[in-house]
Amino acid sequence: NHQLLQKSSSTSVKTYSIAVPYALLQKLDKARRDRGVDSRIFHRVVLHCARTLNDKQRLRLPDEYRSLIQNKYEELELKR
Repeated sequence: NHQLLQKSSSTSVKTYSIAVPYALLQKLDKARRDRGVDSRIFHRVVLHCARTLNDKQRLRLPDEYRSLIQNKYEELELKR
């Protein structure tokens, strides 16, 4: 039993590496609602998400943000 516990804890994926921070989703919603999709602030939040979120987190984003953030991420990768 002890060996099983050790094995399961070493291979498990940490929740924080998959879960999208709720505060980030709130920032996206607020910027889009208050300033609009074309605003500079909204684009800054999208850029921040593209830089900080990993692949699994980007996949879990709501549809309306996923493509925007994925495109921005790919732009950043091309620049590197």
